Amino acid sequence: MIDFTKPLETVDGTPVTSLRSEGPNYNVVQIEGVGQFIYRENGKHVFGRRPDIRNVAAVVTLDTSRPLQTRSGTPVKLEGTLPDGRLVITVPGAWGIAPTPRIVAADGRAFGGPVSVEHADDIINVPAVRKTEVLNIYADGSVGQTVHASIDAARGRSKYGKVRVGYLFRELVDGKIVDASVRHAEPFLRTRSNPSGSNPYA
Repeated sequence: MIDFTKPLETVDGTPVTSLRSEGPNYNVVQIEGVGQFIYRENGKHVFGRRPDIRNVAAVVTLDTSRPLQTRSGTPVKLEGTLPDGRLVITVPGAWGIAPTPRIVAADGRAFGGPVSVEHADDIINVPAVRKTEVLNIYADGSVGQTVHASIDAARGRSKYGKVRVGYLFRELVDGKIVDASVRHAEPFLRTRSNPSGSNPYA
């Protein structure tokens, strides 16, 4: 359903203004440069002759402290910020050509069109890299220094001669720890005669 109290646009990005309600399921809107029309609450024109309308997507704020790239995946270097908030960036040139500085909107749009219209040259933050690390915890209170990608990997590589009593899980985003938790396990001693640490209950 469309929220007619919030900013509107047609599906091709043309601004729309909600004028008034026309009964319980209909609303009169003004499509910029076109005219007034009646739309249903699902965003459809009553006679199906006009493009659908929708709520304008929320503006995404770039975090300029994090790596940037084009929407198509090309790395981007931030050169500076103009007084009006627009960004000066450079994109590596092809075949060794020196990169040319470009100016994009503060929200990363390469061209000044509607927020909802995406372009391959728009600038976005590089997607965050998330991963989980697992470390062994021992009965003497120490934590293993070897980082494992899974509990199965940690289970099979505890230190010889030390009793493992649990696992430390660390959640990282872009290399920074954002959460940690401990899982207790049945005490297990890894020895030369039982090196695998594959106790199913550990």
